[in-house]
Amino acid sequence: MQKEAKFAKSGIRINRKKCFERVSEKMRQQIIRHFNLMEPVTEQNRYLCGLISVFPIQHRRPRNVEAEANLREVSYSYRVRCAGDGVATEEIVCGNAFLSIHGLDGTIKRKKIEYLVSSLKTTGNAPKDKRGKHHNHRSKLSDEILKG
Repeated sequence: MQKEAKFAKSGIRINRKKCFERVSEKMRQQIIRHFNLMEPVTEQNRYLCGLISVFPIQHRRPRNVEAEANLREVSYSYRVRCAGDGVATEEIVCGNAFLSIHGLDGTIKRKKIEYLVSSLKTTGNAPKDKRGKHHNHRSKLSDEILKG
């Protein structure tokens, strides 16, 4: 059974984009309800990756020598899909609002988004769920022993 995500407070640092004002309380509750109904982790990852856009850096202004500077390779844009009156729209929001609206607040949940973003950056696709897929079963009997 999957742990149900809860909606975080809308009072998280209101920024210049006014993300929490553009997405109504009713829409936020609808989004979190829809997200909680997604059963497998792979489906949730695909949904979240579909709302994250990856862009190359447009203009660099390094303060240090470029070899020493810690430069980002890409930028990210987060969207929230709102459906109302038979029309679906996507609102661009900040990263904190994206996490909060989907009930992903906290350090561990931020790491999940970092994992999704790194997968998008390297492969361009949502990562597959790799839990329980290792092949180092030490106590597993070989096929030869089972046949004999």
